[in-house]
Amino acid sequence: GGLLRALEHNLNHGSRNVRLFEIGKCFQANQLEPDGRPTEIERLALIATGARNEFDWQDAGSRLDFYDLKGLLEALADQLGLAALRFDPSAEIPWLHPGRAAMVSLANGDPLGSVGQLHPRLVAGFKVRQPILLAEIDFQRLLAAARVEARYNQLPKFPTVVRDLALLIETSVTWQSIDETIRSLN
Repeated sequence: GGLLRALEHNLNHGSRNVRLFEIGKCFQANQLEPDGRPTEIERLALIATGARNEFDWQDAGSRLDFYDLKGLLEALADQLGLAALRFDPSAEIPWLHPGRAAMVSLANGDPLGSVGQLHPRLVAGFKVRQPILLAEIDFQRLLAAARVEARYNQLPKFPTVVRDLALLIETSVTWQSIDETIRSLN
């Protein structure tokens, strides 16, 4: 809620390209402590809208989308030394647009949160005509996740060969399943 109010404040003051984050405590009423109080967890929330790069005059019309926020979360995990995050499509997140939302989890399957485009019925209350992207992550679980050991790889003996492949794949097949299949061949 606080991020949405901050976004609305920025939009009302003429800022069309907004990227904000917030780290704060949330209470989960469906998970109670032994004394009956709601469980308190620390969350990381990200919100973004507007141009992908407002200073690039050649690509001024390019807008932020789901993949920009997904890439940001992947970069965060990489900087923390975590294994690749999993993104599983989901239409079950009520505050996110069906078909433009995913559940985020660690490589071992532990759930972290969600990422996607804010649902149109929620955007309507803000009188915004551009998509609003939102991610909400369990910050404590993210920081406590097991780190991948950094490994040194010797430089290749021969120069790299680059090949461009084009494949026709059913639209129902996710990139994640393709990536996992390729990696399982090693």
